[in-house]
Formats: sequence, C-alpha cells, structure tokens
Amino acid sequence: MVLGVGAISVKVAIVGCGGIARRHIHGFQQVPDAEFVAMCDVQEGRARACAAEYGGRAYTSVVDALETEAPDLVDVCTREMDRDVPVIQSVERGFTTLAEKPLFAARGPYTVMPHDVPVARRMLDASDAGGGELLMASNYRFGEYAQGLKAMIDAGELNELQYVHASTRLACWSHVIDLLRWFCGDIVDVAAALGGPEEARTRTSSPPALSRSTAEPALSHHSMGLRALEVDAAFVLAAERRAWVNPIEEFEV
Repeated sequence: MVLGVGAISVKVAIVGCGGIARRHIHGFQQVPDAEFVAMCDVQEGRARACAAEYGGRAYTSVVDALETEAPDLVDVCTREMDRDVPVIQSVERGFTTLAEKPLFAARGPYTVMPHDVPVARRMLDASDAGGGELLMASNYRFGEYAQGLKAMIDAGELNELQYVHASTRLACWSHVIDLLRWFCGDIVDVAAALGGPEEARTRTSSPPALSRSTAEPALSHHSMGLRALEVDAAFVLAAERRAWVNPIEEFEV
C-alpha cells in the first residue's frame, strides 16, 4: 500500500493507544491522504484520549472497530505479547494490517523464545486464509544512512561483500536484523555467543550496574558472495544515568 499519492483518503485504524501508537500517528499525520477513523484500546480512556486528540471514534473492541469503520489500513501498535489476537482478527477479515517487530514475543521483545514462533506462524496463516495482507514495520530502511549504504551495495561500489559488522543497542536488534537481510539477503545459518556479567545480560537488571553485556550472533547469507556476518548487540547501562548510552546502530562493511 502506497500512501499520499492520490486524492482519495486512506482510512486508518489504530489498535493499541500507547507510546508507540503516538509515534505511528505522528508519521501518518505527515501523509495528506491519511484519515484516522478508529482509535482502539482495551483501556477505554486511552482510546477516547487518542480519538479526541487525533480524530476517529474510540473503541475497546477491535472487531467492532473493523466492522463499523471498514478501514483501509489497520495499524496494530500493541505490545509484543498482546499482538497476535488483534492481528489475527484483522487479517482473517481481509484487512491490510501493519505490525511492529518482533511479530510476537510472550515475554517481551528482549526474550523471543521458540514457543513464540508457532504463534507468529498462526498470524501468517490467518493472513493467507483471510486475504488480509500482513505488513511489518521496516522504518529503519528509510534512514539516510541505510538508503545510502543500500545504494552503494546495489551499485556494486563495495564489490563483493565478504564481511559485515553491525552494532546496536538491545532495543533495536530486530530492526538491525531486518537491515542486514535487506543489505545482504536471506540468512541461512546462525551461531551465537553471549558474554558479560550475568546480572547485566538483561535490560531489567536491578540494581543497575555500570557494566557491558554483548550478544554476538554470526549470520551467514546466500547473496552477494557474503561468507559471514556478525552482529554485536551490545548495551551499556550507566547506574548514575539509568540510560542506554551506546550508539543505536553502526555498520562496518
């Protein structure tokens, strides 16, 4: 779906009215043809607040919102553990649906487990069965640095890629993997190692310690003759600032 190219408005329904939703809403506000028709959240107050501020009607039921408003695009902005139900409800009824990454994670984005995969596959199966296209948010591809590197790779300016090293903070791991697949092709082999103090290997360490933890997957790709690829998903937690101080991402080719 391409927004902002015609005179007919594109009706958008937002599902989940938390912080991420507001970021998405601000993006849609840059598109002249986008029109909000529904703000949906299990907390009625949130839905009403977003509807009052940005437009559309407030709903607590995804199905009611879909059946009443018939949106052109459903943007599911819920947390990872709450994403499967609204996505399935939308795509199985034939609605084009946008979701964040990772597609599903019962314990949150930092702890994707093997048992999350069947749930994500059910979401894809529902899309195939119902005819509603399921899209993933790939917004990092539109950054100036990503566009520039992709153009250089496609033009052959870097010759045959042999090795790529990417660094990111833990919160952005799924976006960086998406970029690596975009740059280098599909992943065919994975190996990984986790280092650093045990208490620093999760974002929720308490009390926070001034320490460094790294997760280093080595990914092999098919295309462009790439032999090996390493991602350093590193993060630093400063006790005095309680903030993530490392760069969001860095690529070395």
